[in-house]
Amino acid sequence: MLNEPIDKTHTFDQVADVVNLKTPLDSLYAQTDNRPDIKALSFAINKAKAQVGMVESSYYPQVQLKANYNRNGQNLDMNNNPYADNSIYSLNIIANWDIFDWGKTKNDVQAAKLQQIALENELANLKTQSKTQILNAYDQAEVAYHNISVSQTALKEANENYKLTNERYLNQLATSTDILDARTLLTQSESNYYGAIYGYCIALENLANAVGKSDEFDYLIRFK
Repeated sequence: MLNEPIDKTHTFDQVADVVNLKTPLDSLYAQTDNRPDIKALSFAINKAKAQVGMVESSYYPQVQLKANYNRNGQNLDMNNNPYADNSIYSLNIIANWDIFDWGKTKNDVQAAKLQQIALENELANLKTQSKTQILNAYDQAEVAYHNISVSQTALKEANENYKLTNERYLNQLATSTDILDARTLLTQSESNYYGAIYGYCIALENLANAVGKSDEFDYLIRFK
């Protein structure tokens, strides 16, 4: 850039339209259930609860109900039987209750409940971590947005300074060193501005990942 003609003018153009994040934190916290890891843990907890219920059922008697219907006869219609009734109905109820296995059942129930509790604790910790991630990313986004405003103002001032220094140089009121210094300041200001936009993009991406929706905040920044 320093090899450009001394009298070359520069114009400043915004590279993106940026909108500040205004979603309340509580609303973002409420969206953590959309995270794949939280969904997976919630599913595992429901499965563990079902397992507890299934194991606890061993405490109770197992009852089976069997119904039978038979028809006997000397012809195809089974309606001619001189020795017994044509139709025979039977209903059997079988109950099985192994009270000598309660010790094993108690241990199995305890193990299943401990597994459920462990998963519930893991889910609670994960939700706490996700809230921390959301808060950190939210703060980063606010800082990055503020940096965009500050760096944009600084860039406009550096651009104007470069133009004025260039005019002064053409009128022999500034030296080539002044021009180089003005250009260096402009280059640094451009770098700061683009870096601030990049930082805002990263903060929004981190926030979207913490919430569990990868495109949640795409509307906040539009590149031209």
